Amino acid sequence: VRFGKYLEGLVEIMNTRTRYAITTATLRVCQIFMIILFLCHWFSCIFHLIGSREESTDIMGINEELHDTWIIADEMQEESMGRRYLRSFYWSLYTITTIGYGSVPIVTINERVLAMVAMAVGAVICDAGLTAVLASIVGKKDSQAGTNNRRIQCSKLFMTTNNVEEHLQAR
Repeated sequence: VRFGKYLEGLVEIMNTRTRYAITTATLRVCQIFMIILFLCHWFSCIFHLIGSREESTDIMGINEELHDTWIIADEMQEESMGRRYLRSFYWSLYTITTIGYGSVPIVTINERVLAMVAMAVGAVICDAGLTAVLASIVGKKDSQAGTNNRRIQCSKLFMTTNNVEEHLQAR
């Protein structure tokens, strides 16, 4: 809710200080994309947490055998936190947008459950939500085009019935 107000304030500033006007349709598409990025961040953090928690099995200084997780299966255990986050964000982005490359392995039950939840959320937000916003934009454009065509037809009918000269009608 707050983010929407911040975005509307930004749009108002853009409209008053520049000559470019941002439409409500553009604003709605930006809101959907920001929601998708926010969800990707949260799912990637949870995905990384699951992988790192199940990876570490050091109990009282005794190293036991590591459980296979996406971090171990993807050979990311020696990588920095930033690279791990980037890899988990990549997983989250293609899972939420339901593209599903499958290049980051899902090994444990917890990772699989998180993947299913991310797919379900992605289906609602990306597939249904984004499609609804874009369909609304196209529908509004079609409505405006229909209104313009009716106005043109009414103008032509008016000029014909009131005997307006042909060269004026052509304008």
